[in-house]
Amino acid sequence: MKFNVFIKRLLILAVVLNLPPIITPLILLIGLEPTLLIMSLGVWVNVPLLFGVQLIVDTTQLSYGSFGLNEAPTIIWFAITLFWTACAAICSALSLIIFKAKASTQM
Repeated sequence: MKFNVFIKRLLILAVVLNLPPIITPLILLIGLEPTLLIMSLGVWVNVPLLFGVQLIVDTTQLSYGSFGLNEAPTIIWFAITLFWTACAAICSALSLIIFKAKASTQM
């Protein structure tokens, strides 16, 4: 039962945290103002690089510009997506632990 709840929370959080690269083509196709999109993509790409993804991969493969990461091979994008999925797993596990502790103290 708890594993199913964990998987549901993990999937929802993983999709939400990996949403910027998913909605980018849609925003550009519709023609909406991309300012907020550029900021969210900048955060989505640069936060994992600040927290150690660049320790896993070779930094000579990365190309930085004025907004952060410009071009990168597929392994870099996979590592960034995996970072946000790991963050979703940690948040899901913590929420289950916190709500379990809160439910046991209320009884």
